[in-house]
Amino acid sequence: MPKSWVAVLVLVASLLLQIPPVSAQERVQIGRGHLLTNDFGGDRNDRWRTASGVYSKLYAYGPYSGAEGFGDLIEFRLRSELISPDPNAPPPGRRFAGIVSMGVHSHFSSHGWDVSFGVDAMAIGPQTRLSNLQTTFHSLLNQSDPAFADNQIGDHFALNGVISVAETWQFSDVGAVRSFAEINAGPENLVRAGADLIYGPFGQDQLLLRDPTTGQYYAGTAAVEPGVSVIFGGDLSKVIGSLYLSDANTGTAFVETRRRLRAGVNLQFDDSASLYYGATYLSPEFRDQPEGQVVGSLKLNFSF
Repeated sequence: MPKSWVAVLVLVASLLLQIPPVSAQERVQIGRGHLLTNDFGGDRNDRWRTASGVYSKLYAYGPYSGAEGFGDLIEFRLRSELISPDPNAPPPGRRFAGIVSMGVHSHFSSHGWDVSFGVDAMAIGPQTRLSNLQTTFHSLLNQSDPAFADNQIGDHFALNGVISVAETWQFSDVGAVRSFAEINAGPENLVRAGADLIYGPFGQDQLLLRDPTTGQYYAGTAAVEPGVSVIFGGDLSKVIGSLYLSDANTGTAFVETRRRLRAGVNLQFDDSASLYYGATYLSPEFRDQPEGQVVGSLKLNFSF
């Protein structure tokens, strides 16, 4: 069964990255976005939320307006993540986990709120082969093998549902505060609330998408105005349950409250080229974790 799920995921991913699905044949692609996150771009410690990547394609009946109804604008999202133990700390501790997911999300406006609702199909465990990929990558860089990759969370297949609502307060032509609340149900069940301050052209008349790992924004539709933007934000989560941190064999248990603090800079050169870097502090997630971590996120965009 696990191998068959991987085959299905690979097939769907191939279709997702090449052509719009049949159900979206009346829509056109209006944008795409991506964000890569790695601890190498943060505190440079290869541990815990060590790497993730997200790639999105957006389809709608016309250009993004911000007034779409439910189902008018569809995001197809492909995501992967590596969660690893601390190589300098012996087990028990956080177990290794490789995660690959694909999902469908709708972004729409309702009663003055920006709403996002979606479901992701997730493959977790050795079946994803992400531990092998990380080992190969470390070998190419002459680094040691990932810590405790042979002590992984077992193969799982799961669905993850998420709904979020956001409201934007525009305090100047280029300044805005965007608050949000979110409910996530799946391998990790949690509720989350926070806000981000954006100063600059980033996000003006754009659909902003939120990275699940860091909360960093990445643009799903093209920018119009060039310029420099700065972003500061944070959020607080109440964790109800976690597949990754509830294992009797490891003796670990999740911390019920999580905090994320983030900052980013976006350089928009013109309508076809931009560079984004963001740093995020992630507070401890399990009780044996001695400290938080800092990860870095990068987006480099060129259109020809």
